[in-house]
Amino acid sequence: MKRIIITGMILWMAMLGYVSVSFAYTVDGYVNDWGVDLSSSAASALGYLDAHTPSSGYYVTEDNDWQGNSNWVCVGPGFSRYNLWDAEALYFDYTATDMYIAIITGTPPSDYYQNHPSQGDIFIDTGKYQDPDSPDYNSSMYEYALNILDGKLYSVNSVIGPTQYSSSAPWILDSGTLITTSGLEFYSNSVGQNSHYVMEMKIPLSALGLSGDPAYNTWIHWTMHCGNDEVEFSPVPEPASLMLLGFGLMGLGLIRRRRI
Repeated sequence: MKRIIITGMILWMAMLGYVSVSFAYTVDGYVNDWGVDLSSSAASALGYLDAHTPSSGYYVTEDNDWQGNSNWVCVGPGFSRYNLWDAEALYFDYTATDMYIAIITGTPPSDYYQNHPSQGDIFIDTGKYQDPDSPDYNSSMYEYALNILDGKLYSVNSVIGPTQYSSSAPWILDSGTLITTSGLEFYSNSVGQNSHYVMEMKIPLSALGLSGDPAYNTWIHWTMHCGNDEVEFSPVPEPASLMLLGFGLMGLGLIRRRRI
């Protein structure tokens, strides 16, 4: 289970009202343009993606397994070995018009279960279901899904959950309505790079009905068929909230100093 990790610099930039670095990525299934080299021999080591993070944007990592491991290890909520069921990282960035997402896993696209790649579809929400304050709040539902079989974006009507760990739901889109193919790019790298496989995509912000800064109102979810592991991106706190938090911490510091 992963949650958003923000570097100190990004957190400070968010407090000042800045957005993440905005430049276009090449959607080709490689993450070199994110600043991560999966072709390095060191990339097969445990925790490589935790230590080698993107040079821009936002990221979530938890690299718990590696290709040389023949034992079962807990990756949360389930188990993995040989890196096969490890959801390792999610990278997120955007420009003024498009959202970019890269997901890294040890599950290859050639692995199928019930006529669908074990790699699940990519689910995205802008607050309809994932925002706890929404009247339609449902933690296992998302507004949109990028279907990895056809690379198209759909609004979600129903979903199918993982075969084992239901807490990792959803896994794939069961039924939905096509939103758009215009301006959409998707690539799944079938060539493993030190047992890492990459799904990369570009989605127009307009297709998701997003305006303003998408980092503040975007939820992303991915898991494989068994649900052994999952990766999730949650919205970054807005600058006003971060400023209040900062002032609150400063106030507590002053009170503590006076008591000392």
